[in-house]
Amino acid sequence: MFATVGTSFLLSKTVQAEAARGNLQEPRTQMEVPPTIHDATDKKVIIGLGSRQVSFLKISVYVMAMYVRPKDVTMLEKAKLWTTASSPMSDVDQAQKMLSHPIDISIRIVPTRPTGAAHLRDGFTRSLLQLMRDQAKDLSEDEERNILEAIQDFKAKFPKAKGEDIGTVDSQWLADNFVMGYVKLDIVKNVLEEALSLE
Repeated sequence: MFATVGTSFLLSKTVQAEAARGNLQEPRTQMEVPPTIHDATDKKVIIGLGSRQVSFLKISVYVMAMYVRPKDVTMLEKAKLWTTASSPMSDVDQAQKMLSHPIDISIRIVPTRPTGAAHLRDGFTRSLLQLMRDQAKDLSEDEERNILEAIQDFKAKFPKAKGEDIGTVDSQWLADNFVMGYVKLDIVKNVLEEALSLE
């Protein structure tokens, strides 16, 4: 599954990985991940890589990778955000600054075990609802209603079939918080320098 995050949230399965001299390896799962991908209009390079684990047994459920366009890498470098191995992707302040820039993030999600789309969808939905509850005191009734509608739209459009664009969820909150959910979990490691060395 791919999710493209900007001012809205596009769910798709039509992104292609680009063959390179080598792939990156996610440390916990040893799953190989392409350093670059292509969507309909852009080439993108990986900036973050990690695996989502559940339960006290630390079982990996899926590997996720974050990709941005090369011009977005240049912008992040100028802003001194998320572009070196010493720049932790768990830094919430840096992540919020990054999301304030007009960048286009694609998130690639690959299950590590036989996992149905409904299971992944429900997990993402629970995480988004929890983030909304955490922010409830700062949200108006209208904002909360709009967020709930966006989450329901996301749930309804979650990928069920191969090779098609599922649709767009027009919600800045959902786009930002989908990324911030991973930042707060501290599972995404900065791999941009390693990826660029493979090109």
